Amino acid sequence: MATVPDSSSARRSRLTDCWMLLLFLLCAGAVLYGLFRPAPPPNLFRESDKVLHLLAFATLALTGRAALSRLPGIPFWGLLLVLAPMMEWAQHIVQPVRHFSLEDALANLTGILLAGLCWWLVKAGARLKSRG
Repeated sequence: MATVPDSSSARRSRLTDCWMLLLFLLCAGAVLYGLFRPAPPPNLFRESDKVLHLLAFATLALTGRAALSRLPGIPFWGLLLVLAPMMEWAQHIVQPVRHFSLEDALANLTGILLAGLCWWLVKAGARLKSRG
């Protein structure tokens, strides 16, 4: 006998998908604002901007992967790895008073790589849990 999916469960899943997409879009907007605003944020401590870059891109990657989980992983992560340094490079084009920083671009990439590692660990843990 075939089971019929619970309509409330499907509705809840669609609602969760919508919230994740909204969270990702808000995160993307915040990252774009931070990167392309006329002046960089104030330094909270020495090299605090590198920490902010890392956290911003890690959050962007995790929310994006959660919101777009139906996309294949390799194109998703590959696109982020290409966009991260390009967005840093584009700063001086959008805001001439800003400049490209190799360290910021590396912090962007590190955030994405750490997010990818976290995503992989969570998924691997879930696979192991489902087996045993």
